[in-house]
Amino acid sequence: MTDTPDSENPLYDRSIKCLLCEFTFKTKKVRSKFKRAGELDTDFFTDYLQEDANPLLYYINVCPSCGYAFSDEASTYFLPGVKEKLFDNITRRWRGQSHYGDVRSNKTAIDSYKLAILSGSLKNEKPLAMAGILLRLSWIYRIEQNLDQEKRFLRHAVEAFEKSYYEGDLKNSKLSTIRLLYLMGELYRKLDNPNKAIVYFSKVISLKNQTKEKKFVEMAHDRWFQIREEQNRSTKD
Repeated sequence: MTDTPDSENPLYDRSIKCLLCEFTFKTKKVRSKFKRAGELDTDFFTDYLQEDANPLLYYINVCPSCGYAFSDEASTYFLPGVKEKLFDNITRRWRGQSHYGDVRSNKTAIDSYKLAILSGSLKNEKPLAMAGILLRLSWIYRIEQNLDQEKRFLRHAVEAFEKSYYEGDLKNSKLSTIRLLYLMGELYRKLDNPNKAIVYFSKVISLKNQTKEKKFVEMAHDRWFQIREEQNRSTKD
C-alpha cells in the first residue's frame, strides 16, 4: 500500500492485487484524518461532512484488467470452476473501464457496487461480505434521496445478514452477534416490518447478561418499546 506525497489531498492511491486475475492496480481511498463524521443513523449509516472524502464511494475495488469487483472483506478463496465462471461472465465482456480508479461520483460508486454484487453472486461470496456491500449501496441511495432503491437494497441486505447469522458466518469478522441482531432488527423496522424487528430486538435483550456491549441492548429495548407503543396506538385507533 502506497500513499501519494500530497498528504493534504483527502484521497490517496492504494495498490490492490486483484483476487481474480492477480493484476495489481491503484484505486482511491480516503485518508483517515479526512473522514469527518456527522450524524450517525440508527443503522450505522454515517453522514460524512466532507462530500469528496466519503469512504462509502471507495469501498469497492474494481480491477481495470478483468472487471472483477470486490470489497476488502471478500474471501480470497474460489471454489473450483468459479474463476472460469467469472472470466466467462465478466472479463469477456469487460472493456477495460479504468475510471473506477479515479475520483468517484455517487453514480460511479453505485456502478462499482453493482459490479461487486454481480461478482460476489457469481463467486458465491460469503453472506456477510455481500450484506456489507448491499447495505452500503442502500446508504448511497439514501444520500441520493432515492427511497425506492434504498429500501430495495436494505431488503436484500437484511436477507443476507439473516443468512449470515443462521449459517454461522460471523467467525473472524469484526461484527459481533449483538450488533448483527440489533442491525437486523433496525433494518426490518426501517422496512416497516415491525414483527420481524421485534424478533431480533428481543434476541438482543435476551443476551443482556452475556454481553459487554450494553448500548446495543439499550437501543434494542428502546426500539422494542417504541414498536409496541405504536402497535398499541394503532389497535386503539
